[in-house]
Amino acid sequence: MKKIIIALICLAAGLALIFWAIKPLWASIGKVRDEIKSKNEEIIKIETLLAKQDELKKKYLDSKDDIDRIFLALPNGEDVSYDLSQIDTIAMKNGLLLSSIKFSGIEEESGGAGKNASQESSSLIAGFSTAGVEMNLSGSYEAFKGFLNDLESSLRTMEASSIRISPGKDSESGPGLFEFGLNINVYYQ
Repeated sequence: MKKIIIALICLAAGLALIFWAIKPLWASIGKVRDEIKSKNEEIIKIETLLAKQDELKKKYLDSKDDIDRIFLALPNGEDVSYDLSQIDTIAMKNGLLLSSIKFSGIEEESGGAGKNASQESSSLIAGFSTAGVEMNLSGSYEAFKGFLNDLESSLRTMEASSIRISPGKDSESGPGLFEFGLNINVYYQ
């Protein structure tokens, strides 16, 4: 009988130990599991954000070439050396002799406000600064057409504002050659 009483006391002590010691440990284990679950959810959210960041970075790097082209087409300030090099290269490519070139300073555009119709039509891109370029070229009419086509398709944004064509002097230019006067506007931001 003593053994039964000791067994019952041990059983009661074991049950009391379960309620007083192990149950709080079990509850803390449940809290830790909940924390692990919430941290795993945060990790999934962070991984999703990192994937979106990588996607945006890839889009930025893909568009960087386009952005560089835009800044080359409409640079922040006047770049006479680049403009001169580009015009001279296009003239030589088309077989024209660039006899003179003159650059005028940048003029600010007001975006079209207060202009009359003839002033608005003289500028295709309102709101940007322009610099004028006057040049005289000599060569054939076909070469001049090629020059204008290449100038139009060049990366730098330019527009012809006036063109003068006169027959060349036979002694200077040779037969069938012309002298061209061209005024263009180069655009800047």
